[in-house]
Amino acid sequence: MSAVRPAEPQTPVLLNEKLALDSPSLEDEKPVVRITPAWERERDAAVLKAVEAHDEEELRRLSSQPGGFGSRTARRAACRARGSTPDKTADNASTDTASASVVFTPHADEGQVLLDTRRAFVAYPRGISGGSKAAMQEDLQALICSVLQQHPRLSYFQGLHDIATVLYLTLLRSVPYPAQPGEEEKREWDTLTQATKIVCLYRVRDAMGAGLGPMMGMLRLLRRLLAKADPELYRLSSTPDAALLRAILDPDPLLARHRHTVSRAAHL
Repeated sequence: MSAVRPAEPQTPVLLNEKLALDSPSLEDEKPVVRITPAWERERDAAVLKAVEAHDEEELRRLSSQPGGFGSRTARRAACRARGSTPDKTADNASTDTASASVVFTPHADEGQVLLDTRRAFVAYPRGISGGSKAAMQEDLQALICSVLQQHPRLSYFQGLHDIATVLYLTLLRSVPYPAQPGEEEKREWDTLTQATKIVCLYRVRDAMGAGLGPMMGMLRLLRRLLAKADPELYRLSSTPDAALLRAILDPDPLLARHRHTVSRAAHL
C-alpha cells in the first residue's frame, strides 16, 4: 500500500532574505516562496513524514517544490533517507569509525583532488575565517580521498568535489570537523562518508571509470531516445557544440555544475 502523502503547505509568492538569490547569475530569477516559521514547520512535517514512510516519490516531489526540503534539519533527514544512510546509535558501531586505523594506499588521483578542494567554499558558507575555510578544504580532501582509497578502481572527476561539498555542508551540523570530535560528530562523519560512497558507487559511477566508455554509451542511448521523443533536440544534439555535450554528459548537473551559480547551500 502506498504511503499517504501529507498535505502540501500553502506557498506564498515572495522570497525573503533567508533564501535571497543574490548571486549575479541568478539576478533574473523571479521570487518563488516566502520562508516563514509557519511555512517551514509545515514543509518539515511533510518531509519528515515522507522520510518515515520511506516514500521516495513524495520526497522527489517535495524536492522539486519551491523551498525544497525546508529547514536544514529536514534536508539532512531527507539526504540520509535518499542515500540510504540511517542514523547510527552508540551500540551500532560504524564500519568507517571501526576501520579508522586501517591504512589505505594513496589513490593516483589525489593530486587532482587537492587542486579542486583548494578552490572549494568560495561562494558559501559566508562569513567564515580563512582558517576555517582551510580546515573545511582539508575535510573535503580527506572525505573524497578516503572513498577513493577504499575503492581504488574508481577514478576521480572534477564534479565530484562539488557533489561532496553539498553533502558535507548538509550532513554535518557544524563545520569544520573538530580536531577532537565527540561521538555525535563521529557518527555524522560516518554518515557523510557512507553517503559519499553511495553517490560514487551507485549514482555517478559511470563517470568514475578509467575511460569515457560508459558515458559515451549513455550518450548513444540518450540520442536514440531523443530521436523518438524530441526530434528537434535530437537534431541539436548532433551539432558539434562542446557546451551542449557537457550539459548532456554531466553526471549530476544540479549538484556539480550549477553549484557554482548559487550563493547559498540552501538553494541546492
